[in-house]
Amino acid sequence: MTPSKWLKDQALKSGALTSQLRDSIQVVPNPIDTDYFYPACNERGRKDPEQHESVEGVINRDNKAGDKQFTLMFAAANLGNAAKGFAEFRALCNSLVAKGYTNIEALVVGENRIGDLGLNCAHTALGFIADAQKMRNAYWKTDVYVTTSHEENLPTTIMESLSCGVPVAAFSVGGIPEMVDVHESGKTGWLAPKLDVEALVKQIAAYIELSPEERSVIQNNCREAALNRYSATSISKVYAAIYRA
Repeated sequence: MTPSKWLKDQALKSGALTSQLRDSIQVVPNPIDTDYFYPACNERGRKDPEQHESVEGVINRDNKAGDKQFTLMFAAANLGNAAKGFAEFRALCNSLVAKGYTNIEALVVGENRIGDLGLNCAHTALGFIADAQKMRNAYWKTDVYVTTSHEENLPTTIMESLSCGVPVAAFSVGGIPEMVDVHESGKTGWLAPKLDVEALVKQIAAYIELSPEERSVIQNNCREAALNRYSATSISKVYAAIYRA
């Protein structure tokens, strides 16, 4: 089994598999805890109908533009790993500021081995995070999760972001196109060719300009997609179907 169609294709291209193995590969994503990673609520202590736990002290995401900080989140274990694309994230943030979006704020997760981050916007360096609650808190503060990785399989951070109702902007590499829906009817984010920073800048800028109601539709799409694709319940059904076959 492979967690993404992209990885299955890589295995098939390798030439290392027997005919029997080639025909038996199944694609089953890894599940995440969608009961833990859920959208922030506007009302303190309100219980999300999809969840088994109450929400306390969460971020008030009112979707209002204007003077409100618009937060972009980036995460990598090591910011100095060029393949994870922090340089492209920096260029994206700085380009938005240059275009007049001075209310941009960046949340940067990852071990900083590069020193000055070079961001021209307000930013917070959260360092390496191993604690799930801290990651969830970061998603709750985020308007768009950005991953500018040069190569990926099926990033857990994208699953968690979607599950928290946060849309994703990413390069179209590896298994990411399987995760982010760019079609208007079920849009969960935006994709751009590898290293095409300006394409993502334009799409994020357009999202910033949307009305609160339009943003809410996309946020709800994200949550629904995560429940349908990555919840333990949905993945268990996939496994059950495979073993029944």
